Order: sequence, then structure tokens, then C-alpha cells
Amino acid sequence: MRASLRSCVILALLSACRIADIHFVGPNGDDDANTGDGNGDGITDGPVVVGTAMKKAYLVDSQAGIYPLAKDPVTGRLTYNNLAPVLQPAISTATDKSGTHLYTMDVGGASQGTVHDFIINSDSTLTPVAGNVKNLQNCTPAYAAINPSGTVLAVGCNTNHVVTIQIGANGTLGTVKISAQIGVAPAHPIFSKSGTCLFVADDGGVGFNANILAYQIDIAGNLSNNPVQVQTPSGPRGLALDPSGMYLYVAGNGALTAYMVDEAQCSLIPMTAGGVQVGPSSQRAVIDPTGTYLFVTGTEIDAFKIGTGGSLGVVPGSPFLMAPAGQPIVGATMDPAVPGILYLTPQSSNGAYLGLINAQGAVTMGSQVSVSTTSSVWLQLAP
Repeated sequence: MRASLRSCVILALLSACRIADIHFVGPNGDDDANTGDGNGDGITDGPVVVGTAMKKAYLVDSQAGIYPLAKDPVTGRLTYNNLAPVLQPAISTATDKSGTHLYTMDVGGASQGTVHDFIINSDSTLTPVAGNVKNLQNCTPAYAAINPSGTVLAVGCNTNHVVTIQIGANGTLGTVKISAQIGVAPAHPIFSKSGTCLFVADDGGVGFNANILAYQIDIAGNLSNNPVQVQTPSGPRGLALDPSGMYLYVAGNGALTAYMVDEAQCSLIPMTAGGVQVGPSSQRAVIDPTGTYLFVTGTEIDAFKIGTGGSLGVVPGSPFLMAPAGQPIVGATMDPAVPGILYLTPQSSNGAYLGLINAQGAVTMGSQVSVSTTSSVWLQLAP
């Protein structure tokens, strides 16, 4: 036994023994082996960096506007420093690849939505770009996604269209391109890993099937004319692509379905017949930066461990965290540099919450950041 242990120690020193977990608890009660605050609060004091750190945060309110928040890039904690909000209501937002532009989706009026373009300043304040408003014609915008190369903003609509807008080298928005009429509410877009496919979840609605629309798309935002349509459980709202780009997970009303992605054909192959059970009001699906865990938000959080071949195993104790006042958690995101935190935005709340993820994928409630509003719907992180 001692000889075996000695061998593993030697191999570890030679980097041949791999420690799989991303969270550590040191003898002083810290959340990792580094010197830290000693709180053992579930937030890594010395983060395991998986991607670019998000240094800025914006709380999006559908009525009052956008509130800049202070974000600690190491611990991930959020605070509100009473910066005045940008008086631009929005339903969701996205940032360009460089993190210098913030794009806001506003439902507007008369069934015509808009996208607004803001410069993100070094002090987290926002400056509107001259001529920054893009009218979306017959699109009432819902959610947006940016392709991996950062050249296209795709906007899902609660009307039967999908919109793409080319992003210039300096982050400014170009011509609006609107798809032919399709589906009922293709509101939730996500790009494939290469960016050559755009998958859009269409809610369907009463009397209509819910589908994933699978488009081919080029770097200028031109969509294929006849997207593949793959039927999915009702109410598909949460879409998450694993880091390998091989598996797409779609969360709907009470069911989570996994698909294998065929990028060559921009098609999806169902992997879980009938889906895996989740809460009845699923909203967002998020995969942690290491690709280990998948979280589905609704009035609570369902947690799954991603196994070989994209399989899903329920995390013991799931579901976690009943949402405040029973409101569904409509916004959820993560910082690649702080893999132990889920940033959660309950519907019609006055702020955002931190969900703390332990090494086994269980989620507990962390701190809250509050502002003087009650219509928060989204939290946007930016580098």
C-alpha cells in the first residue's frame, strides 16, 4: 500500500497523476489549497482559470435599464456601487468578442424591436454609439448569441423570424438581415462550435410542435433557406453546447433532451428518447467551463454530471435552490475563470444571486446583489 502511494506521489510530481476535481479544501478551511480568506464559503479563493476572466457585470432590468455592477475577478463576488443605470430597458444582452461593446435587445413597440449598441468603458460605464439603434422590422427580440469568430449577432424572435446582424472589426453593427417566416417563436439561438451552424429553439405554442431549427450560416450572417427542423419537448428555452461542440442539450417543460451535433450537415441526432426529467418551468441551461456539470434553471436548479458520450447523471440531492418567491430563474451564466459560481437572475426580482457549486456539483445559495428595481431579467458578464 505504501509502495503504491509512494509511486503515485512520484508520478504526480512528474505530472502523470491527474487530479480531476476543480475545487479543493485546504486545512485552513479555504475552498482550495491556496492562501485565502479562510471562509470555506464555496467560492474558490485562488480560481482554477479555464478561460478569460469576466471583470465587469451588468444587471439588466426590463423596465429601468442597465445597472453596472462591480465584480471581483478573483472571487467572483458582485456589488452595486450606486452607479446610475443606463436608461435603456432590455429583455436580454450580449457582448462582442473583445468585450468592448454591449448589445441590448429591446422589445420596442408595434411588434418592432430594436438592438442598441453601447461602448463598454474601462470604468464599466456605457456610452451609446452614434446611430446605435438597429430596427428589427417584424422581429420582437428575445435572446441573442454571437458566433465564435465574433462576426455575427444572431437574434431570436418571439415572432416567426430569426435576425442576423454582421459585427464590424470595431464592434459596430452592420446591416440587419431577417429570415423568411418560420415557426412560431424561434426565440433562443446558439451557434455550433465552429460557427457554421445556428440552432434556434422554436417554442411552438398551442397547436404547434416545438422544434430546433438548424441553419447553415456564413461569417456574414447569411442563413440557409430551408433549415432542418428537429422536434423537441415543449417549451424549449434552455440551450447549452458542451465545450467539445459534440453535444447540444435542450431544456423544455419538464424534459431535458440531448442531441449529437453533426456540424457537416448542421443537423442534430437525438440521444435521449423522451428526455431526462427536469422541473416544469425550465428557463436556462448552462454547462460549467470544465464541461463537467450541466445546470438547468426554473423555479429550482436541476444539476447533472456529464459522462462519457454526453450521457447525463443526476447529481445527488438535485434539484437545488428554490427560487425566491417561487419566481423562475430566467437568467443564468458563468465566468470561465471562476467555475464554482452560477450567476442567477430570478424573474421580476431586484437583483442577482450567486449559486455556489461544490466539487460534486451540488448548488447552495451564496450572496445577493440588489438594486432599486423589481424587474431584473438578465445578468451580463464582460471581460
